[in-house]
Amino acid sequence: MSPEKKEFALFLQELGLPAEVLKRFEAYHQLLEEQNRMVNLVSRAEDKEKWWTKHFLDSLLLLKCLGLTGKKALDFGSGAGLPGIPLKLAVPELRITLLDSIGKKARALEAMTAELQLDKVHVVNARLEDHALQGIGYDLILCRAVKMEERYRHPLYRLLNKGGKVIFYKAIQSSDLDEYQPRLLHSEQYPWGSRSLWEVARKALA
Repeated sequence: MSPEKKEFALFLQELGLPAEVLKRFEAYHQLLEEQNRMVNLVSRAEDKEKWWTKHFLDSLLLLKCLGLTGKKALDFGSGAGLPGIPLKLAVPELRITLLDSIGKKARALEAMTAELQLDKVHVVNARLEDHALQGIGYDLILCRAVKMEERYRHPLYRLLNKGGKVIFYKAIQSSDLDEYQPRLLHSEQYPWGSRSLWEVARKALA
């Protein structure tokens, strides 16, 4: 077992998750490797063992500060399924939609979620603005590697339930959130970099 995978396994234990969760992630890691050969979901120059910490562990940091059981969430700009698929693997009760505007990435997500036999997971190939026209209400919208832009403001507001929140995964730079009165949920410093989770309430997007 690589040092990165071992660190991830210890993190799962820290979260109090059962041992079989690691097996789910092993299947996801293999599927992501297969799909990444056909579609550039994560950097191909990146050591695949780094995925355990840089992507999988990172995605699950939200569980250190927020309960997701029974929640309905949208993963905006899902790409490789991050953070949506890791959160679903850890919290099977989570209802989640994986949204990506690029067709080939959406098809890769469909293939991986089908192979992993994940229920209550929907893959949508659309822009955020177009998806917002459906009027679907989410408790949470997850934004990892997404820079907040003014054009996202109204669609995010429309997609959230009353009392809903947008969660941003950020490194050092978070100035794009300043005007939305963000609340810091969690912050960690890792060998591969810093990570902060910020919460923006629906009312701040009005």
